[in-house]
Amino acid sequence: MYANPVSFPAYFPGEEDHIYYGNAEIKAGAYGENPYQYMMGSFREDNFNTLNTSLDISQDLGFVTKGLSAKVLVNFKNWSNSYYTRSLSPYYYQVQPDSYDPENDTYAFATFANWYGLYQPV
Repeated sequence: MYANPVSFPAYFPGEEDHIYYGNAEIKAGAYGENPYQYMMGSFREDNFNTLNTSLDISQDLGFVTKGLSAKVLVNFKNWSNSYYTRSLSPYYYQVQPDSYDPENDTYAFATFANWYGLYQPV
């Protein structure tokens, strides 16, 4: 993954319930990959469990016949695994050109509707 740290910030401060991930059009039709979003975007957790049990039962049956005994060995093995995956479809933003308001120290953002760069002002 190649990401120039001056092309766009990892994220913008936002007032909504999601992270404003930074992104920019690097060249015509090509958009950057945000490493912060890539790191936060998905994961998979795997859980593995193994249970091994051995049971040994011995019984002296000398009361039936002298020297008679019985022995039972039981072995049980149980194995299981489970996993879950979490992923998200991020909201990508960039600062709209010439949108800085020096009186309020604010910028206007534009969002990319999807990875392919459908540009929409916010």
